[in-house]
Amino acid sequence: MAAKKTDKPRILIVDDDEDILDITSTFLEAKGYEVGRARSGEEALRDVKTSKPMLVLMDVMMPKMDGFWLCRVLKSDPKYRTIPIIFLTAQDDAQSRIEGQKCGGDDYLAKPFDMDALEVRIKAQLKRLSKDDLVERIEDILEISKPKGFLGKLDLDELTVLLKHLEAKLKRK
Repeated sequence: MAAKKTDKPRILIVDDDEDILDITSTFLEAKGYEVGRARSGEEALRDVKTSKPMLVLMDVMMPKMDGFWLCRVLKSDPKYRTIPIIFLTAQDDAQSRIEGQKCGGDDYLAKPFDMDALEVRIKAQLKRLSKDDLVERIEDILEISKPKGFLGKLDLDELTVLLKHLEAKLKRK
């Protein structure tokens, strides 16, 4: 199902445990996020393609398509690879954490998890995403302007000042 357009950051929660979906959704909605829910990797993949969430919270152990595999699929696609993925899982061993990193996961939180710790991690990932997006946009402007001389007198020092100003604005948010 397609998501409504809102100013709220959209987070997709992927878990086959209905209780986790309910509790986490309720918490995040109370914090001002728009929340999507998926009960399987296949459902999550469809949701990501139709609504492109800003962040995905994902269990590892799910039927048919596990979270590590879904993470690899998303991170291998240029359209979705910048979406941060935080694993929420009962698998708290070192090997699982390593696998979470190898497949492209951005963070890893063991169940049962503290909701305040989850919120801090979500905010950190969204902040990083904002900075990365800003840097990418400036790099795109520089790349586009090189062959055409679009920027004229605007030089690298001025762009650095602009970037610092924009980063300061992001920190205040």
